[in-house]
Amino acid sequence: MRRLLPFIIAIPLLLLATAGGAFIAMQFLAPGAANAGETKPADSKKDDHTKLGPTLLLPERVLNLADSGTGRYLKIAAAIEFKPEKDDWHKASDEERKKKEDEFRKTMASRMAIMQDVFIMHISSKRSTDLMTLEGKERLKSELLQRLKAVVKEPEVVNIYFTEFVMQ
Repeated sequence: MRRLLPFIIAIPLLLLATAGGAFIAMQFLAPGAANAGETKPADSKKDDHTKLGPTLLLPERVLNLADSGTGRYLKIAAAIEFKPEKDDWHKASDEERKKKEDEFRKTMASRMAIMQDVFIMHISSKRSTDLMTLEGKERLKSELLQRLKAVVKEPEVVNIYFTEFVMQ
């Protein structure tokens, strides 16, 4: 029995130390996990919706850049955000918003070629050095936004989001 006494004492201490270590790790290393059980206020469900207006996704494209003799390419995809035509856009339920988004995409389908042309023509005039920095990407986004606003008057283009941007 005396031989088993150290094991009888050590096993509960080891379990206690493991549980304490796990608790400390949860509190300090993963602070979001510690709050996982908390509930949000009832009206926060509406705040879960993004504040984006209707968007159109421009499919992934691989474009030649204007670098001379180097054969540089840009693989890009983007989302174009538009101003909602009615104020009820952000108040709509998920199901209503999906229907409105589908209707919006159908009405904008005839303009997709124009928007894709703006992207292709403008981006292919850029050199890779123009697009390497964050400032260059922001400048490109601003220029594309201006050009899109010039060709798409209604609904108003609000923003462009690059969903893919890879240079080679």
